Amino acid sequence: MKKILFSASLLMASFHVFSQNTLTGNINIPQLQSVSVEQLDERLVDFSTIKDYADGKIVTAYCRITVKSNFPWKLVGKINAQGSLGDPSITADGLISIQQQGTNTYIPLSVNPTVILQSNNDKISNDYTFNLKVDPKLKITKEVLMMNLAFALAPL
Repeated sequence: MKKILFSASLLMASFHVFSQNTLTGNINIPQLQSVSVEQLDERLVDFSTIKDYADGKIVTAYCRITVKSNFPWKLVGKINAQGSLGDPSITADGLISIQQQGTNTYIPLSVNPTVILQSNNDKISNDYTFNLKVDPKLKITKEVLMMNLAFALAPL
């Protein structure tokens, strides 16, 4: 029985050697990249006590960011302040910080892009929920501030 099996495997091995063929073609794999932001809590961040000014205000589960990408990526965020903050010497840098839920670190945002996240797995689609902290540190003299947060995705 062993001789028959051995002979059959030799016959198959020789068959593959003499009947080899190759195909050549092109595969188009475009880069997939998108970022979407959903505001989960639209309440006005209101400062009404001295403690609010001293410690800042935190809005838990403020927004969800979904990143879709088929290559390693980084996500940057920045503040787009609209108009004056009440004093020309004061900038919006550090006024707003965000924290990915499940972490202990708040990342201060500025008018310049700041890296918030980078890819850490092989998934094409990833969802992240962020807390928001507003901390004026008794510097802002304007009563109502209009700001928006801008996010962009870039290759890592």
